[in-house]
Amino acid sequence: MLTLLTWNTQLMPGPFPGQAGTSRFVSRRAEAIAERVATLAASATLDVVAFQEVWRARDAERLGVALAASGFPHAHVPEPKCGLALFSAARFPIVRADFRPFAHRAGPEGRFLEKGAQVVLLEDAEADEADDAKYVAVANAHLQSDFWGDCSKTRARQIPVVRDALEEAVAWASAREKPSGGGPGGGEGAAGPSTLAVAVGDFNVAAASREFYDAMRLMAGGGGGGGGGGGGAGTRACKKTQRTPAPGFVDVAPRDERGRLDAATFPTGRYRGRMRRRVGGGVEEGVGRGNFGGCFGGCFSFGSRGEGYAAATPRTRLDYVLRRVAPDETAEDASGRSRAVALAEGLGRTDDGEPLSDHAPVFAQLARR
Repeated sequence: MLTLLTWNTQLMPGPFPGQAGTSRFVSRRAEAIAERVATLAASATLDVVAFQEVWRARDAERLGVALAASGFPHAHVPEPKCGLALFSAARFPIVRADFRPFAHRAGPEGRFLEKGAQVVLLEDAEADEADDAKYVAVANAHLQSDFWGDCSKTRARQIPVVRDALEEAVAWASAREKPSGGGPGGGEGAAGPSTLAVAVGDFNVAAASREFYDAMRLMAGGGGGGGGGGGGAGTRACKKTQRTPAPGFVDVAPRDERGRLDAATFPTGRYRGRMRRRVGGGVEEGVGRGNFGGCFGGCFSFGSRGEGYAAATPRTRLDYVLRRVAPDETAEDASGRSRAVALAEGLGRTDDGEPLSDHAPVFAQLARR
């Protein structure tokens, strides 16, 4: 059994929509998130932690130190501009790690950030080959948001990057175990019974939407219906090229903490800051609550006093755990061997009940055989 946690932490300082407070407040939340994850690791088996929106090196380091002390000595943290960080438990050393930036991006998000797919291959030295997968390939991704308009076509070009990077990691593991490519599960791109592959993260795709089903077809190596087509970073599809479709993926839809299926994960909270504005010769506090609020152009700074998250009722699911269907199992088998829960009310909040991010963390358990 592999257990993992995926969480968009929204650790980006700033007063604008999509940002979440002063530098001090973001640092405080990073510490609280690390503490909550460490508590979970102490009370339940946890093998992999995948974060999105860890935009500052200092916060990645803060999370890494706390998790290392909690039994997660292995880490892969690409450039902060990508916002991704992955940590694994002692029994799962990292044998291969890669980051693939998305060639297709949109809006200021695409100009100032470098979103992409982080793919890490883990090896379980303690695996019982009769029962467990020896290798685990994890793709941690954060796709284009719709903040700048409908960006479904951009995401349709990003999804194949996630898929292809994960397939390469699986092929590398297969070649490492079976250099000749022979035997069950051998050959390039084949996921033998010794490899579990999973894609996690904030896909910014609403569950059960048309785009969701297009995305699942793209993850399986097919084309999307209205999402703008495949085509990974720097590649073009050729009509005459015969491509062996990748195995499909199953969506491990999380239940909520009350056991209800397909829990929404966004938004669990909204950042509410305290803006400051010049009034005559002094300063008026407490105006423009909630990001830049109504004092755009009149606010000269924002303070840490009174800032925090206001709880919200999640409306949709943007966060996913997608398990790759291995050649020796059916989609029904893969789905039946997996389960997940969205921890919006527990792990995702402080002891006072305040949300720690605008996304709920998702905890998943995946049988590796």
